[in-house]
Amino acid sequence: MTSQALATLKDRHLFVANELEKARERLNAIIPVSTGLGASRAIAVTLDCLVRNPNLLECEPRSIVRSVLHASEVGLELGSPLGEAFIVPFKGKATMMIGYRGFVKLIRGAPRVSLVKGVLVREADEFDIDEGENKLHHRVGKGDVRTRGNVTHAYSRVYYTDGLSQFEVMDRVELDKIKSESLRKAGTRSTPWKTHEDEMYKKCPLRRQAKWLDLNPLGRRATELDDLESMRRGELGVVHREGFSTERADELKAMLQSQDKRVEVLEVEGELVQE
Repeated sequence: MTSQALATLKDRHLFVANELEKARERLNAIIPVSTGLGASRAIAVTLDCLVRNPNLLECEPRSIVRSVLHASEVGLELGSPLGEAFIVPFKGKATMMIGYRGFVKLIRGAPRVSLVKGVLVREADEFDIDEGENKLHHRVGKGDVRTRGNVTHAYSRVYYTDGLSQFEVMDRVELDKIKSESLRKAGTRSTPWKTHEDEMYKKCPLRRQAKWLDLNPLGRRATELDDLESMRRGELGVVHREGFSTERADELKAMLQSQDKRVEVLEVEGELVQE
């Protein structure tokens, strides 16, 4: 890498850092108090992520700030090793993608939920489901992931304080359809499917299950934001199987258009994106 290119990256990093500093007051206002996080942590984690993956600096800086605001609004760290939420580039702009651990964190805050699990089933495992009886049997085969074979299914299971549970199952065909579309949209750019494949497999059924769970307001807002960013990347159609109405898709499109118009105005005025 030439010194000129390095200087450009440094300049971009500094610009993003300055924009995030401008957003400090906004971040402190929107980060849920219950998370124990704060603006300083959100800013530091994001800047560290950009150092570890400097290709993200090719994204429009204010779109990075918008992604940080979206993740912070629902109490998730963007780009940290925790894998709660990721920065995913698309057409020169940063988008926010909630990870498996982010969804686990959000669903655990739902009423009556005591435990949330995402599990991968492999070829050597015993696996059977009876959706009518709400029964799922999974016995892990002998050995480790290297000897148990390829992933055949992924499922999420939410346990309640009254002892009941609910699950969502997806087979490998469904999982790879989502993976392939995400990789196709990403091209050579970074995506969690390239770095956190197993966790993304586990996220898929959990995300679908989140649609019909009785989430708290924070969880509902998080699923809405994740849908918005998926629509921005053109991935929403493969993520949701059934129950996603045309009316809801139109509503999300209108929200995106409104958001983008607001961004254009703020950029012209030289102000910070606060959507």
